Amino acid sequence: MKATNRITIPRSVLLVIDMQETIFRRCLERQDVEKNAVKLIKAANALGLPILVTEQYPEGLGGTSEGIAAALGEFQPIPKRSFSSLGEPEFEDRLRATGRDTVIICGIEAHICVYQTGRDLTTSGKQVHVAGDAITSRGKFDLEVAVDRMRREGVTLSSTELIIYELLGSSGTDEFKRLLPLLKE
Repeated sequence: MKATNRITIPRSVLLVIDMQETIFRRCLERQDVEKNAVKLIKAANALGLPILVTEQYPEGLGGTSEGIAAALGEFQPIPKRSFSSLGEPEFEDRLRATGRDTVIICGIEAHICVYQTGRDLTTSGKQVHVAGDAITSRGKFDLEVAVDRMRREGVTLSSTELIIYELLGSSGTDEFKRLLPLLKE
């Protein structure tokens, strides 16, 4: 593995894409995806990672789902109309302000906003890790095609646990002890 592709705390930011109730309730495996997204959010909070949250057309589709919002605590979502988060100047500004070059993604819908954002972040030179068990779509084929396209276009597909354990790096740390109950869930 290239050293530049390693997920580390100082280089990483978590991006939660469009996990809005109106869309989310119609998606496949919603409970598992939400559980894994919440794990990522809690781990990011515990490890001090910046978290960016987008909402697609919130005036029509509503806000972030209750379970995700509860895990986030206080947050300021970035409203967007562009399917790719990089199409929104506020997102670009907030991502740049983090100073991070590795973006960990969870969210919906995999074949639209997750795919386009991952593709564009990769093209812009960011390392992108998508938690495959924390993304979904309304249709199975759409989800499968999105995962295949992301892999072929340079996005690294990972899992929630793989990402958290790679961020931790070792079991002998205070961070590991703090996150152990979350990892056992």
